[in-house]
Amino acid sequence: MNIPWDIPVLESVSRVVEQSQLVKINHEKLIDVANWMAYEEFATPDGSLLFDFGNDPDYLMDFTMVVNTTNFAFTDFNSGIKFETDYLGRRWCDSEAMLACLHRAINSGIPFFSGEYLANVTRDQLASVFSGTIEMPMLDERVEIFNEVGRVLVEKFEGSYHNFVRSCAPRLYAGGEGLLERLVVEFPRFNDVSTYHGLEVQIFKLAQLGIWGMHIHLRAISRQRMPK
Repeated sequence: MNIPWDIPVLESVSRVVEQSQLVKINHEKLIDVANWMAYEEFATPDGSLLFDFGNDPDYLMDFTMVVNTTNFAFTDFNSGIKFETDYLGRRWCDSEAMLACLHRAINSGIPFFSGEYLANVTRDQLASVFSGTIEMPMLDERVEIFNEVGRVLVEKFEGSYHNFVRSCAPRLYAGGEGLLERLVVEFPRFNDVSTYHGLEVQIFKLAQLGIWGMHIHLRAISRQRMPK
């Protein structure tokens, strides 16, 4: 398998590897791990979700991108206690608790995946949506992020992430019009970069995770609709 090191994310990481000073790669161990991993089976996820959000492609795009907008920090930094919530007869923890809260909110009529809602959501409203055993960590930061994302969606994409997705070229990179390229430009929340010895390192963790999630969910839908 040839790794496309000219992809900007990998290219920026490779420069860090070349110039690293405090961390070194044990090539012998790397080969050992690669050898046993070559025989491991890594099944492709089937696209199923913990909760039923339907099978409308546009809605699932909205769901996936909103989830990845807030998919971070579910543990209180001071106490080390994880965020949990009770829903549908059981207790959910961490990111699963976040998904439970969103499903509960949608079922109660809150248009959480709407840009209009996100642009105007308040701290009290978000605390109510994410009600659980502790206050959702970094709640103020989440409000700020949602407000910013919501404003962009309303001003440029008729209030929906799926309109943004459909406005992009269907590739990660496409001369500036690719989905990953535009996502980190249109929504600074996803512009996850760092600097190493003056070099910009593109991490884009949530951006790539969101795009991967959309691919998995939409792929599952397309397979369901294929004639048998």
